[in-house]
Amino acid sequence: MQELNNDKLSEVVLSNQIAAWFSGIHHEIDFWNRYIADRGGKWRSEFDARLDSRAENPEWVMKFLGLSNAANMRVLDVGSGPLTSLFPNFRGARMRVTAVDPLAPLYNAALDRNGITPVTRTEQGFAEDLTAVFDSDTFDAVHCRNALDHSFDPMRGIWQMLGVLKTGSNIFLSHFRNEAEEANYAGFHQWNFDEIDGRFVIWNRQNRIDVANALSEHADVLVGANADALQVSIRKKRPIDSASPQIYRRRVQELLGSFVMAAAGAKATTVG
Repeated sequence: MQELNNDKLSEVVLSNQIAAWFSGIHHEIDFWNRYIADRGGKWRSEFDARLDSRAENPEWVMKFLGLSNAANMRVLDVGSGPLTSLFPNFRGARMRVTAVDPLAPLYNAALDRNGITPVTRTEQGFAEDLTAVFDSDTFDAVHCRNALDHSFDPMRGIWQMLGVLKTGSNIFLSHFRNEAEEANYAGFHQWNFDEIDGRFVIWNRQNRIDVANALSEHADVLVGANADALQVSIRKKRPIDSASPQIYRRRVQELLGSFVMAAAGAKATTVG
C-alpha cells in the first residue's frame, strides 16, 4: 500500500473514486426515499427524534465536539443525509446547526413529497470542497457521522473541515470500522476507517493514510474504538490557507478533469 501524507490523490485515483461514487448514488437515494416514506421504518424512534425541535444533544456528543455549552455556537454537520442527527439544543441553550450533503436537493424533494418539514434543512455541499460554500474559520465545531467514509476523497474532506473550523475547535467523526471491506468496495463504500495501534488510519486496497501524521503540523488527533465503530476527535491547532484564488483554480481544473474521466467510464490499470 502507498503511504499518503497529504490530501492529494492522483488524477487517475481521483477519477476512479468519483466513478465509483457515482455508481452508488441510486442505491443511496433509494434507501433514503424508503426511510422517509416509511417514517424511519425500523428506526422510527430515531426518525421521530430527528424531527423534534426540542430534542437535546447527549452530553457525550457535546464533549466530543469540544463544546461545554450550546449558546451562540455554530456547528456544521457534514454528510448529514436528509435529517441531521445533531439537535440544536443542550442544557436549555440553543446552537446554530448547519447541515450539508452532496445529495441535499434529492433528499429535500423526498421530504417535500412526504409533507415532512425538518428542524434543519440540509444544504448542498461536498465534504471535499466545504471552503467553496463557507468562509474559513466559520464554525465552532464540525460533526460527521457514518458519512465521510462514503466520500470520494475523505482525507481532503478532513482538510476542508479544518479549513472552515475555528482554530482551537474540534472535528468529531463517528463511523463504523472498515465498511468498504464489508461491502466489497461497492458504490459509496470505497474507503475504510480504522484504529490501528492507537492511530486513526484511512485505507483501501491501494492507499493507506495515517491521519495524525498527515495533519501533524495543523491538528491533534485522538481515536477511540470498539469492535464495530470508532470515534475520532481532531483539534485544529493553527490556521490553514485553503481559500487563495490559486488553490481554487487548481481545484476546479482538477475536479473538471476527473469528473470528465469518471463520466466517460475511464478506468486505469494502475493507481497513483
